[in-house]
Amino acid sequence: MSEESYDAIIEGILFAMGEPVSAEQFAFALELDVKSAERILTSFMTRYNERAGGMRVIAVDDAYQMTSNPDIFEHLIRVAKQPKKFLLTQATLETLAIVAYRQPVTKLEIEKIRGVKSDYMVGRLMDYGFVEEVGRAETVGRPVLFATTTAFLRHFGLRNVDELRTRTVADTAEFEAAMDEAFAKDISEEAAVPTLDASDTLSEEDIVDERLTEPVYQEEDAPESTGPKKEEGATDS
Repeated sequence: MSEESYDAIIEGILFAMGEPVSAEQFAFALELDVKSAERILTSFMTRYNERAGGMRVIAVDDAYQMTSNPDIFEHLIRVAKQPKKFLLTQATLETLAIVAYRQPVTKLEIEKIRGVKSDYMVGRLMDYGFVEEVGRAETVGRPVLFATTTAFLRHFGLRNVDELRTRTVADTAEFEAAMDEAFAKDISEEAAVPTLDASDTLSEEDIVDERLTEPVYQEEDAPESTGPKKEEGATDS
């Protein structure tokens, strides 16, 4: 099969699926072994993105996905449905950084590091689609384990979570700046998104050193709930 034929098939699959497609799925579709499929996919992705068109192909968590080019966001949003707004506060950023570096992690472990209750922040990150439940820990009470999602990787330009562990201080500052920029694109003047500078960078070492010295538990400064708070593990009747 020619390169043009492979390109057409790959592009069609990515467009039709609208979600990450694994190399194994492509190998099955192209009737190739996985290594050959990955080689063809890498070549296709490089050539496709060099076009600088309105669409691009990204690698996320060992899979491939077609997305719109972020450079056309200002124009796209004029005709597209207004997306859900995110308000990424310092507390939310801090919680997300802990989950990203420590995953899978329990809520209790997050609270020991932060020194405050984190139910609201974890719930907010789950609403944003950046954190999800991935199982339960093999400890007393079987607490829920949390980890980041493919949406988190896609939004912040990461191929997989391993990239976080190999980043330098400069890379981490750049990553946090990307987090800031992703949420600072306000469509109206209603949302106010705090900005961070390099001094606010949260590395794994910073989180541990700053928060584990003398944890002081206090209530999270979150909006008051309009109904009774459901305890973890409780189910609706």
